[in-house]
Amino acid sequence: MDRVSWDWILNGLDEALDFCRALGLGRHVDGSRFQEHRACLAKLGAALTTGGQEATRDVFDENRVRALTALTEGTELVELLPFARSVASKIIKRKLAIVLKGPPVPTDETSNTNEPRNVLFELTLASKLWRAGLAPELGEQLDVRCRVDGRTVYIECKRPFSAKSARQAYTDALGQIATVLKDAPAEARRAVALSLTRLINPGDRFLKHENEAIGKQYLSSEMGRLAQAMISTTDWPPPPPGTMGILWHVITSGFDRSQALLVAAQQLNVQPTSPPGSADELLLQALFSKLRVMWDSKGQS
Repeated sequence: MDRVSWDWILNGLDEALDFCRALGLGRHVDGSRFQEHRACLAKLGAALTTGGQEATRDVFDENRVRALTALTEGTELVELLPFARSVASKIIKRKLAIVLKGPPVPTDETSNTNEPRNVLFELTLASKLWRAGLAPELGEQLDVRCRVDGRTVYIECKRPFSAKSARQAYTDALGQIATVLKDAPAEARRAVALSLTRLINPGDRFLKHENEAIGKQYLSSEMGRLAQAMISTTDWPPPPPGTMGILWHVITSGFDRSQALLVAAQQLNVQPTSPPGSADELLLQALFSKLRVMWDSKGQS
C-alpha cells in the first residue's frame, strides 16, 4: 500500500499536467477534473502546514469524496507518468486527452462518461507492465500488448460498474481479443484485466485497517470473494482456448490506524483460467512473477 503525502501527489500532479500541456493538451488540462484534484490537494497541504492534523481533518471532512478521489486518481496519474514519457507522443496524447475528461468524482459517472476512467485503468495497468520490464504497447483495436517469455500476450482492460455488468465486460473483452487474434501469430495468448474498484468502493468511502499487513490481507480476500462469486455463476462465459486468465485490480483510498495515515491502497490478484500445469497457466505465472517483483519493490500488495 502506498504511503504518500499530499505534497508528493501535488508535486507529481503538477509534473504530469505540465507533460500534458507539452503535448498540446493545455485546453484539456485547464478544464479537467485533475485541476480540481490539484486544488483539493493544495488546500489539504496548506491546512496541514498551518494547522496540523486537526485543521487537515476539517478540510478533508468538507468534501470527503473529492479528497478521496484526489488521493487515488492523483496517485494513478503520477505513477503512470514515467511510462507515458516512453510512449510515442501521438499515441499517448490521444489517450491522455480522454483521461483528462470525465466528472470530478466517480459517484457522478454514468455509462456515457466512464471512458476517461476506463482509459486511466488501461494506462495504469500498462505502466505496471512497463515497470516490470514487459515493454507494453498501447493498441488501437486492443488495449495492451506485451511479450512474456518470447510470446505475445494481448490484454483487454475493463472497468465494470457492478458484478452484473462484469460478466458482460468480460464477454466483450474476450470478443475484442478474438477479433485481433485472427491476424495474430498462432502462439499469441490472451488475458483480461478487470478492475474491481467500483465494486469495492464506488468512490465515497475508504478502507479502514489496523495496519498494512491486515489491510493487504483484507483487500486481497475481498477481491477473491467478489471474483469467485462472479465466475461461479452459471452465466459466466467459459474462456476460449488460449486464454491464460484474469488480472483483477483495485485501487482505493484507505486509512491505516497504526500510522494515522491516509493511503492509496492497491492490489493485483491473478486468476488462471487455463488447466493447472498447462503451458498457458505457466505463461501466466511468468507474467505474474515479473509483476510481483515490481509490486514488491514498491512496497505494495
